[in-house]
Amino acid sequence: MSLSLPAPVAGRLDAFTGRWTMYRLTVFLLLAVTAWSFLLSFAGALAYTPAELAATAATAVVSALVASRVMGLLFRTRPQTDSSLITGLLLYFLLWPSTEGSSLLTVALAAGAATASKYVLVWRGRHIFNPAALGAAVLALTGLGAAVWWVAAPLMLVAVLPAAAIILYRNRLLPMAGVFLLAAGVIITVRMVLAGEPLPAALGTFFASYPVLFFAGFMLSEPLTLPPRNWQRLLEAAVVGVLFAVPLNAGPVFMSPELALLAGNLLAFALAPRSGSGCGCARTGR
Repeated sequence: MSLSLPAPVAGRLDAFTGRWTMYRLTVFLLLAVTAWSFLLSFAGALAYTPAELAATAATAVVSALVASRVMGLLFRTRPQTDSSLITGLLLYFLLWPSTEGSSLLTVALAAGAATASKYVLVWRGRHIFNPAALGAAVLALTGLGAAVWWVAAPLMLVAVLPAAAIILYRNRLLPMAGVFLLAAGVIITVRMVLAGEPLPAALGTFFASYPVLFFAGFMLSEPLTLPPRNWQRLLEAAVVGVLFAVPLNAGPVFMSPELALLAGNLLAFALAPRSGSGCGCARTGR
């Protein structure tokens, strides 16, 4: 299923996005969103300084690249640079920007855990979990830190919205993203309206202050964790949307976007475990 666009427009868009592999296109789009975040920071429109953004981005990306090289040597496979860049850039938008050594160490640990999962938590060439989400969840579950998803800032939508739309269009995942947005949006909006917020303001808050568009475009769409059939993808999107929106907890563990996605990954794997042989190490992925 694809977005209904006039044939000439769709043709030009397909030609443009088809010039690169999916992973290279994702790198370019994430770099564009990263550049926009720095522009906002220099303009004083973000709560984080350029130094904090630069330190966090550099730590996340370099740690992912180094960890990928190490895991490649251990598993005797060639690491994919684009995959490492994507993992590092995704974590840049999830974790708290800082110049403090202890905070940057947690960023490096998250990048290392995310990268290791691409080689360890796989089944016949397929990721069981989204690597970036797993890296962020490891910090929370170990008490070392937590994802803050600071990308959910209203002005960040200027870059996030078109970038996410391009990714979803290229992957033909707009229906899946729509189901996720509907499931999460209905629950969160109803909760805000019941709390006394007007409906227009609630809708605005949902799209501008929750990381739903970034989540749908860059996290939920991770190709190596998706089930193959369309109905399975729609079911996963609905389940993740509900978990994303409902404030569940089990003791000290509270539901978060990354945990909602990991639960969806488990569902996707249970619905369609891949058959066939493989080395047990995925060579690409986010």
